[in-house]
Amino acid sequence: MILPDYPIENKEQDQLKRFPLASKVADMISAFSGKESFVIGVEGKWGSGKTSFINLALGQLDKDKIVYFTFNPWNFSDETSLLRDFFIKFSEAVEKITGKKTGKRMKEYAGKLSELDLGISYEGFSFNPLKLLKFWSPDTSLGAIRKELDGALSGIEKKIIVVIDDIDRLDKKETKLILKLVKLTADFPKTIFILAYDRNRVEDRITEKENGLDGGEYLKKIIQVSFSLPLPDQQELWNLLFKDLDVSLEAVYGKAELSGKEESRWGELFRSGFNNLFSTIRDIKRYISSLRLDWSIMGKSDVNKIDFLGIEAVRVFAPRFYEAISANKEVFIESRESFHYNEAEAVAVRHKRYEELLKIISDEEVRKNIDGICKELFPQLNSHSMRLSEEYEND
Repeated sequence: MILPDYPIENKEQDQLKRFPLASKVADMISAFSGKESFVIGVEGKWGSGKTSFINLALGQLDKDKIVYFTFNPWNFSDETSLLRDFFIKFSEAVEKITGKKTGKRMKEYAGKLSELDLGISYEGFSFNPLKLLKFWSPDTSLGAIRKELDGALSGIEKKIIVVIDDIDRLDKKETKLILKLVKLTADFPKTIFILAYDRNRVEDRITEKENGLDGGEYLKKIIQVSFSLPLPDQQELWNLLFKDLDVSLEAVYGKAELSGKEESRWGELFRSGFNNLFSTIRDIKRYISSLRLDWSIMGKSDVNKIDFLGIEAVRVFAPRFYEAISANKEVFIESRESFHYNEAEAVAVRHKRYEELLKIISDEEVRKNIDGICKELFPQLNSHSMRLSEEYEND
């Protein structure tokens, strides 16, 4: 069974015990009684569960006291589509709690913004906000419309919550655009933005050294409250991994626990670097789904289970290096090249080529873990072989 990589929706699915923190965030939102707005930043690396965390927090809010929508900016191929959809969704949310008139005024406000030098285009709208100006009040200036909107939103009881997820998936131009958009709209009364992103990635994309723009300082001007998701407890992640591995093994081999040499070898493989490859639930899901699919193709009689667990980890976490293995079999499988004068020379040549192949893996930590796994899977890469290589190179 493939493990779908969907965000969780409720506390019953919370395997990382983040529900208490999510509840506190929900309490903070519920307790906010001012007419102002604020922006919450949920920070974490890809796969750390930011979307799941937000779902847990939203699930604790009284739906009769809020209206919210989620905006995924990376779903759009161009600026026009991105901005058009955002303002349409925002206008629809406003319309739900204030009526059609205010919703239309929000669209009009968006149209007026397009007249400014903000990089905001409205080409492709199903309506032209600027053509609607004559149907509204005589004063159609941006300030007048904004004052009217502020008055309408200040009088409502409900809060408008805007969730913008996966900001770190945007390119530099799109990242700057969406943050500028938040800055323009985040000061509407009773409006709360929840932004999810990898802080390091976003800071790098909005930093402009030539213009003296510091990405971290820019984020501080937009986001009032931010926090990083706590890293999952490593033992908890391993327990989840073991549980899924047990299910996977049982599906292929039936109820059979590892014992003897097999159990010992699994322990050595796990400690070789395999254990450090899993830092998020997403890592576990990717690996287990791939393992189960490939195992269903290979069958239990075609592979050694411990070898398969290891080589599948190489394939999932270092795919380019995995492809290089089959193209360089002489490096990983014991053989004697006819042009080598002695074993030490053969080992030195293999060792040099192996080190070159490892450089394919750009992430140093992943490279270190994959190196450990390979030396466990392929005996000729172990310390004895390396010693022979060093002796030859020092001669």
